[in-house]
Amino acid sequence: ESDNNLCAGFNASFCEAAVTLRCYSDWESLSKAVETANILQEPAVFTLCENSVLEIPTFSPIRLNIPDITIQCGSNGNSENKCIIEGGTTQLQVSKDRAKLQGITMTKSSVAAVHVIGEESASLLIEDCIFSENFGLAAIISYNGSLIDSFADDGEMVPQVEAFQDKGNDAAVTVRDSVFVAQN
Repeated sequence: ESDNNLCAGFNASFCEAAVTLRCYSDWESLSKAVETANILQEPAVFTLCENSVLEIPTFSPIRLNIPDITIQCGSNGNSENKCIIEGGTTQLQVSKDRAKLQGITMTKSSVAAVHVIGEESASLLIEDCIFSENFGLAAIISYNGSLIDSFADDGEMVPQVEAFQDKGNDAAVTVRDSVFVAQN
């Protein structure tokens, strides 16, 4: 099946770009591509361009809302390829099963680099990643509750007691061959 068939029925201009672009070097393009994959409900692998720095606006996390989605650094997912995600409050939110982050450096988030929330079955494999200079609650937060509902439209956290009530078992996060450096 050709890449063009994946966009059948979608008029969004970013759909064609999302399925034909082979690596991403800016946050907006990556966000739009992942959003398209979420809409299409198809497993996907997103490759960050080697030696790239993806700067995040204050509150613009990418939400991985479908099973079997991967974001990797370079074609082999190796941290030596130097793909950096920098800034933002929360950089990536995972709410479904079998998500994978491979070879990415995540730095300077103000809440968490990675936030695993939502379904109890949600799982994330983090492999060969580097977490550096994150100054929020933690580099990785795993919570099976309704935190996603505790953000106002402007991205500010809204204090709601019910938002922090436990909803069951936390999602599974597996970290392999990764480094945590200078978390503030």
